[in-house]
Amino acid sequence: MTQTKVVRFKKHKEDQEMGDLLSQMHGLNIRDSTYAILHAQLRRQWPTIANDYPKPELVSATPQPTTYSYQAPPAAPNPNTLPQWSRTPTPTTLTSSFDDPNLFFQT
Repeated sequence: MTQTKVVRFKKHKEDQEMGDLLSQMHGLNIRDSTYAILHAQLRRQWPTIANDYPKPELVSATPQPTTYSYQAPPAAPNPNTLPQWSRTPTPTTLTSSFDDPNLFFQT
């Protein structure tokens, strides 16, 4: 009597696993963390196949520095550069018309 033996090929199972993995990767953005995980699994199991797929581009968790401009108000003038005015008034000379109140208020 002949006995029937069931043989399963490992190759078929591997092909199915690779197909499932690639199907999950299909349509994902290379910046997606899921894509990075799947790509790492692909690289571990099938490194030559992984070379045909773009490497993930991981975005850093820290935000990129933002550039901005700031215009400060003008600085206070330096007291050493201000014009120096005399602190004592200079005497003025009054003319004779200012000495006589009758002439000053004349209309």
